[in-house]
Amino acid sequence: MNIFSKISKFNKIFLRIKYRNCFTVSFDGKNIQTEYDAVLKLASLFDIDDLVDGNWDALQDRLERPSYIIPDNIHIFIDNSRYLFANDANSKRIFLAILKDTVKWWDGDVEKYVVEGKKKSFNVYLVD
Repeated sequence: MNIFSKISKFNKIFLRIKYRNCFTVSFDGKNIQTEYDAVLKLASLFDIDDLVDGNWDALQDRLERPSYIIPDNIHIFIDNSRYLFANDANSKRIFLAILKDTVKWWDGDVEKYVVEGKKKSFNVYLVD
């Protein structure tokens, strides 16, 4: 389980090679400045088509549904993470809290609260 490992660009290259057979995605924190940007980006990464007009609660709900999160081993790299929500500390806090909760959910809570729920490796890396 990984919750926001801060890594260098070099470590990112190493991890992408190591996890090349896993679901691995990157996006640029500079492009995530609003709630809409964040929801739309994660919806597109996971092919969640019913979040077009989504919000934080809808995003968190979808990220914890086995019908939406299909891969068993997920690695999300947020490049330029220091620029994520550059002028909105509250949205950054909410977004990172959603991702943190998602990591914890797939690390074991899913087995407690979902019938036949199965753990997944869900990892988020902050790259600068």
